[in-house]
Amino acid sequence: MCGCGLREVPVFAGQGSQPGQLERSGGIAAAAGPLFVCYAGNQRLQVVLTPAMVVSAIWRPPVSTVATWEPTGVVVDERFRVHVVDPQNGMVHHFGWSGRYLGNTPGVGASRHLALARNGTLFVAGPLHAFQLGPNGSLVSGPMPACTL
Repeated sequence: MCGCGLREVPVFAGQGSQPGQLERSGGIAAAAGPLFVCYAGNQRLQVVLTPAMVVSAIWRPPVSTVATWEPTGVVVDERFRVHVVDPQNGMVHHFGWSGRYLGNTPGVGASRHLALARNGTLFVAGPLHAFQLGPNGSLVSGPMPACTL
């Protein structure tokens, strides 16, 4: 406990590269049991089972697809596909519920964030542009200028 009523989650065990350890953590998504947590510094998407809070898997795209990656944002769609944005190589990577790599959508630049609309459309945003991906993961539009206030 931190004294503020919040409970520290033991699976996130400090800085490092071992399972459960953090190194430039990014987006987090919850869906039907597991948490999906991006660790850009450790180049992995960690799958954590709840409520036990144990690491059940570490996902990465195949090395034949990308040598390095930097997962920073994650969403899970209604078909339980897991979408991960990667500014290191300008792609959105797509995984099946079991962790099987389904492919990628290139061309999203340095995007670091993902959002999912009710109709299955993915929105991807970076420092200068935003992109729209259709429910099948294909690039629909972009780059759209980022909004300035």
